[in-house]
Formats: sequence, C-alpha cells, structure tokens
Amino acid sequence: MDLTGKGKKTGKARIPDHLRRRALVSCDRCKKRRIRCSRSSGTDAHEACQSCLEAGVNCESTLPRKTRIYGSVETLSVRYRVLDALIKGLYPHKDTNDLQTLYAIAEEHDIALPTFDEQTVAEEVFSQPPKPTVTSPQHSQGSGGSPSMTSKEPEGSPGSSSSRKQSVVEEKLVPMPQGPSHYIGPSSSFGFVLTVRNMVAEFNAALKSVQPDDERSKISADFAGSNWSKALEPIVKEESEDSSEDNIDMRMSDPMRPVRAPRPRAPSLFPGSKITVLSLLPNKEVTDTFISAYFEHVHANYPLFHRPTFQSRYETMWLQPHILMRDVEPGWICTIFMLLVFGAQALEDRDTRQSAQIQRHYLDLVQARMHQLISATTLINVQALLLLQLYQHNCTERNSAFMLLGCASRMAMALGMHREGTSGGFDSMEREVRKRVWWTAYTFEQLQCAILGRPCAIDDMEVNVTFPDEIMLDGGMSVPTSYIEYSVRLSKLLSSVRRKIYASPTSTTQQGEYPKVGVAIQFLLDLDSWHNSLPPPLRLEFPSSSPQHRRAVILLHIQYHHIQSLVTRPFILRKVGVQLARKLGRHVRSQDLETEELNLSHSCGTYSRKSAVLLHQLLVNDMFDGVQWVDAYYIYHSVFILAFDFLARPWDELDTPEDCARKQAVRDLMSALQPIKLCPTFTILTQVALQLAKIVGIFDVPNSASQGQ
Repeated sequence: MDLTGKGKKTGKARIPDHLRRRALVSCDRCKKRRIRCSRSSGTDAHEACQSCLEAGVNCESTLPRKTRIYGSVETLSVRYRVLDALIKGLYPHKDTNDLQTLYAIAEEHDIALPTFDEQTVAEEVFSQPPKPTVTSPQHSQGSGGSPSMTSKEPEGSPGSSSSRKQSVVEEKLVPMPQGPSHYIGPSSSFGFVLTVRNMVAEFNAALKSVQPDDERSKISADFAGSNWSKALEPIVKEESEDSSEDNIDMRMSDPMRPVRAPRPRAPSLFPGSKITVLSLLPNKEVTDTFISAYFEHVHANYPLFHRPTFQSRYETMWLQPHILMRDVEPGWICTIFMLLVFGAQALEDRDTRQSAQIQRHYLDLVQARMHQLISATTLINVQALLLLQLYQHNCTERNSAFMLLGCASRMAMALGMHREGTSGGFDSMEREVRKRVWWTAYTFEQLQCAILGRPCAIDDMEVNVTFPDEIMLDGGMSVPTSYIEYSVRLSKLLSSVRRKIYASPTSTTQQGEYPKVGVAIQFLLDLDSWHNSLPPPLRLEFPSSSPQHRRAVILLHIQYHHIQSLVTRPFILRKVGVQLARKLGRHVRSQDLETEELNLSHSCGTYSRKSAVLLHQLLVNDMFDGVQWVDAYYIYHSVFILAFDFLARPWDELDTPEDCARKQAVRDLMSALQPIKLCPTFTILTQVALQLAKIVGIFDVPNSASQGQ
C-alpha cells in the first residue's frame, strides 16, 4: 500500500528548490543589518549571498537562528505560569525566581540550555509583565514609565534594537480575566500595583531565605501571583433564580417591600408597542422616595440637575398617565430609570436582594435604549450617559464607563457646552445647568484619565466656558462658594501631572525613565500656590455651615494630597527599588539616591498619611460614601503608598516615630473602614491595599520603635 501521500500536509505548496533565491539560513551580516539574504541557488549555505558579494566581504553563517515561539499571548501566558508552578513545586527550597538558580538546576541534571541574546524572544510574548530590573535604579521599571515596560537591551549597547527603532516603543496591554487585554497608561494606579507585585515576588524570595516559616510568605505569593485587574470588567455571576423582570411589581407601595405579582416580560423592549411611561414605574410614592434618595446621596457629589426644574418636569409626567413611551425623549426616561437605580442602591440596607433586582431591572431598561441615547445629541442624553457611566464605574465596569464618559464629553462638546459664546439661545437657568453638567463631566473625566492612565477626550485649549452660579442653581446648598472653580483648577493640575510626570514613552523618551526632580518640585510649588489661594470657606479650619459643605471641603483637600502623592510616587518607587536590590545582594550602580530624590520619596509618604487622616475623619463622622462616590479610591491609593514604603527596609532597621505614626494611620483607617459598605469596584481595590499592608507587617503585634521591621 502506498502511504506516501498520507504523510504529507495539505496547504500551500513549497517553492521548488531550483526557483528559491532566499537563503534557508541567513548570513551573519544580513542578520545584523536585518535585510534579505539572497543566493543564486538559495539552498547552498556555503555560497556567498548577493549582499556580501557586492560589499566584497566574507559571507559566514555562525549566529544561532532565532527561536520562534508560536501561540497567542494568552495561551503562552498560561503555559509559562504552569511551567513556573511546576519548577517551584519540584524545587520548593530553591529560589526559582533567580535566573542563576535555574541555570544551576539545569547543570545539575545535565540539561543543555540554549544561549539567549538580545534577539531572542523572551518576556515580551507573555502577558505577565517582567520583573523590574533594579541593578540600575535609573532604569528600574517604575511608575515613571508604562507599567509593563522594561529595556531589553544593555545600556549603551551600540547594536541594540532600541537604538535602531527609536520611532516605535513597545508597550504591553494588561490581561483581563475574560476577553481581550486593555491599555493601562503610566499614571494608572493599576500599573503601579503591577510593578509593586513584581517587587513583592522578589521580596518574598528574600523573606523565605531569612524567615522560611513566616506566614506573610503565603500572602505575598497570592499578592504577587495576580497580574490582571478585577476592577475593569464586569464580574460574571450566576443569574438569580428569580428574574428581575418577573419580581418587580410596579404597584409596590413601599420601597424594597414589593407585592410580587406576575407581569409581562420586558414589554419595554418593544418601543413600537403602546406602553405608557407610568406602567414601567412604581407608584408615585415609591418613585418619589427613590428620587429623593438620589438627590440626598448622589447629587452633591455629582451635580447634573437644577432640582426645581427637574421636579417640575417630573411632576408633569405624573399628570399625563396616558403618554406613551414612544412619545417621550429617551434621555428623559433613561434619566428617571437611572435615578431609580441610584435610589434603590442608596436604600439597599432595607432589603438587599430586592434592591439588587430593582437596580438590575432598570439598568436593563436603560441599556436597551443605548442606541437611542447615543443617536441624538441633547442635554438630557448627556445627563443620562453620565449617570450610567458613574454606576458602571462603581460596579467594576470601568472600561465601559470610560467609553461612556468619553461619549458624554464629546456629545457635550457637540452641543457647544464647553464654549461660553454658545449659550445665547437659552434662558438663564438652562445656561447654568449646561455649565454645571459640563464641569461635572470635565472633573470626572480628568480623574478617570489619571486613574487609568489614558488620554483625555477634552482639549483644555478649546474650553472657555465659565463656572456655574451655584447660588442661582440651588442656593449654595450642595457645595461652598467658589468650590467648582477651585475643584476645576485642581483637576487641571492633575491633568498636567498625568501628561508630564507620567508621559507615555515616545521615540524621544526612554522606557522606564523617571521624571526630573525639577519638574516634580515645580508641580509641588504649583499645588502649594493653589492651596494658599483657597478662600476661607474652602479651608479645613473654616467652620462649615452644613455636613455637605464639610464633606466637600475635606474631599477637596484629600484630592489635593492625592495629587501631591502622584507627583512624588515615582521617587518612592525608585527608592524602594534600590532598597530591594541591596536586600537581594545585587550590584547597584548608584549606591545612594540624591538628597532631593530621597526628600521627594519621603514626601510621598507624608502626603499619603495626610490623605489617610482626612479619610479617617470622613469615616468617623459618618460622611464617608463607599458605594456611590470615589472616597474609597483615595483609601486604596494612600494605604498602598504607606505600606509600600516599608516593603524593602533593612531587616534590622527600627521604626522611627514617623514610621509608627504612618502605620497607626493605616490601622486606624482600615479599622474604621471595616463596617462600611463598599461598592464592588472599591471592595476589590481596598482589599489589594490591605494585602500589601499585611505583607509589610503593618498589622503585626507588637509594633513599636523597639521592634525591627
């Protein structure tokens, strides 16, 4: 039987040897120059190639061929992690994170390893960022560059690929639990956490060698093992046995206490049918309760409406029981639905399960109308999109929230809300509402761009609209006088910090490059100028007239200290990188950081402690909002910075009084936070910060100046 045909692979036919001109093995000169190596026969490796013949040089093929690794980034990442787990399990008493240890293991078992050079594909095929290179602090991976960028070539290598490809700088994406990876820029807190995770992995190896039975080793291993974010994409959960459609009775007479009754499934998804607006709402008393809860808990943090104007339209809606859904602006009904969502969320302590069903039900109705929201450019559509993005942001859907925020910002610009001269055709109140909505979108956009390290949709050079008249809008009840102006000024400083301290790598910047000390000092001076110019009602020592005003002022100062810590974060990262290198016995070219760099790294901890103290004030005075606003994000960042500073301290170094005060601030803050309800996004983030605090021993007892770190 002829089996010759069965062994052959189907597919594209190979080029016959007599027609092949490209060499099977490229010569050394063509490899280095990265050009095609062509020989007349194509198969004779001893024949000189065309390029070498023309140059009159010897044609040799001595360099090893590049090892090619086939597969997707995701599958290779899984394979790498499996192999890493296997080698650690087989050699539990050896530091398998150290490359030299791996070479020694291979030598013990007579395993020949290939010789790798700068041309070899290595860590860049994996989605997990490589360990930071701390042999040279100036080029350590840090928050000054992209979270997953390191230089693959030795410094000063004349033939390095980075010097040949200055126009393209490689940046990696962050893997998600499901689906594609996403871009996280240099300023992002998640990028900073990724860098710290890598440092903790190396710290854990050092800890095992000194204290092999330390219980922190397991926490460290768990902390270092995660390289993706749970707070960017929705958490997939099993659907409830009870459908939200079937169990929301529109006749409910008390919030969170519905009388369950069957009703048609999702009739609102058919806009052509004759469905009235009121048929999709609870009775008026219940709806009023949810609307009031929204204005009480969300509006002051995220002002989007003039309440009397909104209330007038809302009451008119109830006077028209027969008006159909198809006859109402999609933005208006989606706004009502979102206010019900936020109201149910604010009152969830009455009935958690029913609150979740109400939120899911009305969120589904809004999302079913997304096409209508983004198809028409109106003020009410901008307001509805901003409400939806805030809710999604707090429910771990920060990627979709970021996209909706950009959509709302661009829609607002399409309406001319960013320009002062475009409001001539509106009455005085609508002009003020447009300004309020614009600056709310602007400040939240700047915050999210800094948190995620992504570009902003708004060009400040194009914006000249003035600030809203808060007295005219609500009598100054939501925020103190001049609050919006100084909040916007602070947001603009945050934007500048993101663009200049955390500049994305380009052809003119080096990967992992740290910001210049002078730039950081100038930003701190600018922030001090902002702080010194605050009017009395915005100062901490000013006796506020209402709890809302007091909360707004404290949050403004928390954001101020947060931006100060962002300016100085690269320097504390560099300092800890040097400390870790010394602890691991590595050669560090610069034995000591400059005095100014050390001062800036110390200041980072000082600013974070100030944030922690103010956050503690919000908690103990019952002003903290962990569900519907971003208070907990500042806890996450400040605690993470304070804990990180202790990561690589020398084993025998005693805590100073300042160290003890910082640790106590973390303990006080996390203790006060413990009984507080947090939204899913900030539940995840605060747990990350708590993990690091445990790893560095902040919660160790006893903890005094007589105890070494």
